Amino acid sequence: MKERVRVTQNSNEQIKYYKRPIFFSFSGVIVVFLGLFFLFSIYINFPLLIIMVAITLLLKIFLSSHKMFYFGISDQHLVVKNSYFFWRKKFFLFEEIDSVFFTGKKVGPAHYCYALGIVLSKEDGKEQVYLGATLGRKQWKDLFDILKSRGIKMRNNVFFTKGSCY
Repeated sequence: MKERVRVTQNSNEQIKYYKRPIFFSFSGVIVVFLGLFFLFSIYINFPLLIIMVAITLLLKIFLSSHKMFYFGISDQHLVVKNSYFFWRKKFFLFEEIDSVFFTGKKVGPAHYCYALGIVLSKEDGKEQVYLGATLGRKQWKDLFDILKSRGIKMRNNVFFTKGSCY
């Protein structure tokens, strides 16, 4: 599949985003399905079904939003956005980032799958986890290479190693 990278202009700074559509993840497929079912329930005008589907859809969005991040790179920043809460952006100056740890996290009620992501360690000692369920191998590899070329210390637990599933 061809790499999908969006470049946007933000205050005279071009940002190159590494992302794929949400239906490349299981959570995204469920949300899209529930959204279509919600529209269908409005069409057939069944109030109880509309309420039940709307509540289920909102719960699914809020419960799975923690693993729907995608990343952008500009000249000075690492940008983190969420596929569901698209209006939220977090900017991290490269100078403030101490290291980035690529990792996988078991998710789901039976820990049936891994959500792949990064742990961002800042110079003040704080760590933040951002899981990117929609990103593919190529996006992760490109992100890893670009962050490494910017002089950020990289640690790799999951990606691109011998015997790795990813």
